[in-house]
This record gives sequence, structure tokens and C-alpha cells, in this order.
Amino acid sequence: MTLTKNTNKSKYSTKKLDTLFSKIIRAKGKCSHCGSNQRLQCAHIHSRRYHQIRWDLRNAIPLCASCHLKFTYNPIAWQIYIEQSFGKNHWRDLMEKAQKIAKIDHQEVYEYLLKMEVHLTRLYE
Repeated sequence: MTLTKNTNKSKYSTKKLDTLFSKIIRAKGKCSHCGSNQRLQCAHIHSRRYHQIRWDLRNAIPLCASCHLKFTYNPIAWQIYIEQSFGKNHWRDLMEKAQKIAKIDHQEVYEYLLKMEVHLTRLYE
């Protein structure tokens, strides 16, 4: 299968955006659950498959690998933790936004990527 130039660009931008997004979330420096600063990961509140909120800074928190694994296999505990930490409206509002249908095109991803790069630069200054 041959990919068109535009498809390659889009996939590259999505991958690069995912990487920057993860760095921004992990830059907070400690696990939101246990406070550890070891093996931090970017944990999405709702799955990355929901492109409407995939790169929404409200949809991810830093978790250590241990807490991330714990919550991955305990989705009810995860929802309870998020609702207690951020409020029930936070969980619901993200889910409502996630379920809206809208196409995200390459240009939109690229423009958002540029904003994320600026945000990341400010975090590390």
C-alpha cells in the first residue's frame, strides 16, 4: 500500500503531537495519584481513540507506571479517582466533547502542534 504525501504528513504530525503532549503532561513532575516522580507516563482520562479530546490538556494527568497499570485494569476505580480529584462534571464534560463528531484534518493538527510546542517551551524555561 502506497501512502500519499498528505497521509504521511498527517501521521507524522499526529505522532509528533502525541510525543509533545506526553512531555507536557509528564512535565508536571510527579504522579497525580501517589506523588512518585519515577517512570512517569501520560495517562488519558478518556481513551486516545476519541480524537476530539486526544490532545486536550484536561484529558490527561501524569501517573507513575505502577498507578497507570493499576487504573488501566480498574476502570471503575479510575472513574471514581477522576471524579473525586476533578469533580463529576470534569468526567462528564470530557465524555460529551469526546462523543461529538468532527473531522480533524492535517492543518488543524499541525496548528495545534505549534501551540503545544510553545506551551512545552514555556514549561521548561
